[in-house]
Amino acid sequence: MPAEQPHDPLPNVSATPSRYIARARHQSPAGLAALYDLASVWIHVPDTRELGAVGVFISHLRLEKVPSSDDQGRHLSLEFAHASLRGLASMDQRLDEPDYTEQVDSIVAAWPGIFAWAHYLSKRYIETRETELTGHPRMDALIHFFNNFVHSRKMGPRLVETPGCLELMTEIWVVAAVSQDIHDLSDSLRFLATQTMGMLLAQSASLGKTDVHDRLVQAAGGDAELIFQLLLRRVKQTTKRLSTDNDVYKLKWYFNIVTDFCRPAPHSLRRAFYDAGGMTTMTRAFVAIPGAIDKDRQSGAIDNLLTSCVNFFHLYLEGDNYLSVLHAMKAGFLHAVIECSPRILNLEQQITARAVDILHNLLPPYLVYRSVFEAVFPSLGELNESARLGHLKMHPVVAAAILPLLTFADKRGCALQYEEQVESLRVCGNYEECRLVDRTNSFKACKACQSVYYCSPECQRVDWKARHRKWCKFTIQPAPKASMGKKLHFPRENIQQLHIQVVAREQMSKAFNT
Repeated sequence: MPAEQPHDPLPNVSATPSRYIARARHQSPAGLAALYDLASVWIHVPDTRELGAVGVFISHLRLEKVPSSDDQGRHLSLEFAHASLRGLASMDQRLDEPDYTEQVDSIVAAWPGIFAWAHYLSKRYIETRETELTGHPRMDALIHFFNNFVHSRKMGPRLVETPGCLELMTEIWVVAAVSQDIHDLSDSLRFLATQTMGMLLAQSASLGKTDVHDRLVQAAGGDAELIFQLLLRRVKQTTKRLSTDNDVYKLKWYFNIVTDFCRPAPHSLRRAFYDAGGMTTMTRAFVAIPGAIDKDRQSGAIDNLLTSCVNFFHLYLEGDNYLSVLHAMKAGFLHAVIECSPRILNLEQQITARAVDILHNLLPPYLVYRSVFEAVFPSLGELNESARLGHLKMHPVVAAAILPLLTFADKRGCALQYEEQVESLRVCGNYEECRLVDRTNSFKACKACQSVYYCSPECQRVDWKARHRKWCKFTIQPAPKASMGKKLHFPRENIQQLHIQVVAREQMSKAFNT
């Protein structure tokens, strides 16, 4: 027997659109079949817009029809709501087209009911793991619905302003990422769920919302680490198969989403990003880009990806960020910048300027740290020996950044060689965890007491929290005579900033003026 051909409702709906619309209004088995056919193809049948297809979908998504929390709802009404959401989701970019203004206005007027149904169906799926309704995957429709609406200039802000929308999308995203019960979700749908989360955060930032990151963590059960474990897993998977324009497009979005997820520096999301090895993972993704360029891909996808990469690193390598710089250098950041330099030079002027700023202003101060210098040195040596150096020297913008960096590195290398010849040995003050023994000038003293030395800022932070702050003379001060009766307290951030400023100033002077 020949294989059964898939059902294509387009010819029938095109032939009799008014009949399908009239039948889809009635909640009956025949009406449900007509509604699913209409939802699948109405956007391709011009007459259905004038005949009120959107009005049919809205009629099944009225607020008063949403089951209460104690009511499981009639199965048929859930089917009609699900099919109607599929119909609205198919509007995609037409949500912003002038020809659909009337339909969009009706959606805005009925939005409380539409979102209430989307919320109810999502919650019911998450709680019961009902994967299908009459053979139609439920999460498929919900993810497409939220993704298309959040991309709309008209509906995106409305989603952000809707109470509970961000929390609901976070739950959908987490379930889609971790649940083993969702066999009907393709890799592209899981990406769409992640993309929708990123768009909601970006829209929230543009509208001046300041609480979205707290709400995001709360919706994920308070587990900030879980958020980045899921997100970085997607980044690693995409990096391994960076072979098509679609993969390049996805990686660009992941860079944008990570940037939005952990933008507030003191937030738990930023800490979770670093604890999960986020900087190393993102740098390795950046290092994979030259391989995609070498495949003669000339589309704008690579340029868009490089733009997102430059924006990401410019944001997360600036400031007092020793660990970010160190992890990025060890993962091959400088090598990737060198290999991608011809394409970076062709980006927008603002993006090229940011890439130059990283090389000229952000990286050189950290060369005073031996660990950073040793991570950077192989790439600098490779640059000196490669044919790319001649190309970079010919470009005045990049030459202004690369050549001083090479000069600084040479001076720092000479300074380190001199230190190794004349200086004695010292042990790191973080003796319980580190115990590194090295030349004296490879360590930096606590600038308050000048009696304890550390090999790196992170060792100083660990020892300060565990031991040193209890007796360091910088915090042991006479108590004020006021009734408070407390010792003067210097916040940990001040100690760290003082250390960075003073040590960097002295070491830069010593290393680069020899």
